[in-house]
Amino acid sequence: MTNQPSDKTNQTGGTDSLSLGSLARTQTRQLNPWLRFICALAGLLAPIAILTGCVTEGKQPRNVAAQPAETIPTTLQMWVRTPLPDTDGNGFPDTLPVTVYLFVEGYPLSLDVPGTFRFELLSAEGKLARAWTFDEAQCKAAIRRAGPGPAYVFALSILGDGSDRVRRQSVDLTATFTPRLSALGSQPEPVRARTTTIQLGQ
Repeated sequence: MTNQPSDKTNQTGGTDSLSLGSLARTQTRQLNPWLRFICALAGLLAPIAILTGCVTEGKQPRNVAAQPAETIPTTLQMWVRTPLPDTDGNGFPDTLPVTVYLFVEGYPLSLDVPGTFRFELLSAEGKLARAWTFDEAQCKAAIRRAGPGPAYVFALSILGDGSDRVRRQSVDLTATFTPRLSALGSQPEPVRARTTTIQLGQ
């Protein structure tokens, strides 16, 4: 048999709620007019303070030192935006929108460094399927200003080297950045991003 709550319990709960409400209304009426004015003013200013805090958090850190000269990046981070675009409208993805950032340990923002990028698309068997190389001038033109600092934005099309009508498959994209020769004539070490796996075909 299901236990039903007793009438005493229900009445007690209802009486408590009414008592608290009556007490609150009584206390409100007894508030000093100046105190009620201060409470109302605080209520108006609270949203303004919250909005001001949100705007401040969205700003980049102040007083960040300029990028050191002759900086050699040590980290390359790459993102591929999905879903991949189908620029010719045939139902098959044909372009890889890629954004890359260069970083060096100890500096909070990404870097703008002269050099070249090479991207390689590898099949599931590890064979080279496509490759794109961008010289120093092309890399400079690809720079966009973003939250973390300079970003390199590329659109890697697979239409130039063949058809985009391929079976559904996983492929790996790699990225390598080679800095320009240093002022001392030595060749800095290339920096590579982690391999990114994407889906191509239908």
